[in-house]
Amino acid sequence: MKNFLIHFLKYYGVPMVFVVFFFRVPVSLYLNKAKGVYDLVSNVATGEISTNTILLGDSVCKQFYKQVKNDEYYCLCENQSYELPYGNYLLLKSLVNSDSNFKRLILMMNPLTLTSSLNQDYTYNYFIKPFRNQLEALDQSELDYINTTFPKEEILKFKFSNFKMPNASNSSDISQLDSLNISDINMKYLKKLILCVMSVELILKW
Repeated sequence: MKNFLIHFLKYYGVPMVFVVFFFRVPVSLYLNKAKGVYDLVSNVATGEISTNTILLGDSVCKQFYKQVKNDEYYCLCENQSYELPYGNYLLLKSLVNSDSNFKRLILMMNPLTLTSSLNQDYTYNYFIKPFRNQLEALDQSELDYINTTFPKEEILKFKFSNFKMPNASNSSDISQLDSLNISDINMKYLKKLILCVMSVELILKW
């Protein structure tokens, strides 16, 4: 029995400890497909962004402005999987709370991204996990939904999770007509986002 335990610890226990340790440090994000979102959240939280114009949006915005990061414009666009407008609202709220001095906000997105809300295939990996420390800024109704739908913080903190959203929404299956049906909850957070920047110029591009 003693030899078995020694063998188990040697060949299984030590590697398992190493794996757990590795995926609990940020360097492991280089193996995570959602690394771009973690980077956005980190850059905003640490106050590293100083610019006149902030660009927020989804993959449409990212395609045009991904590399734009300078004193005049700074692109914070990723993709719809980090939840529009929730992710954008949390990023913007962090910027405002850090006393960022930007003068203009450009919000660019495909309206189709507003047809789903916290129910996409990658909501957990691209929104819940990267924004874990900012989620408390959401309304209680959204927090209750998140707490009952998604796993709590995992031991492998920075690993891309295998969690699958039951009955997930897939925006690629939604028709152009359906895309006009923006949900009440998405409208609520769009309004919250706009209220965050009442003192700056706001430009919406659909």
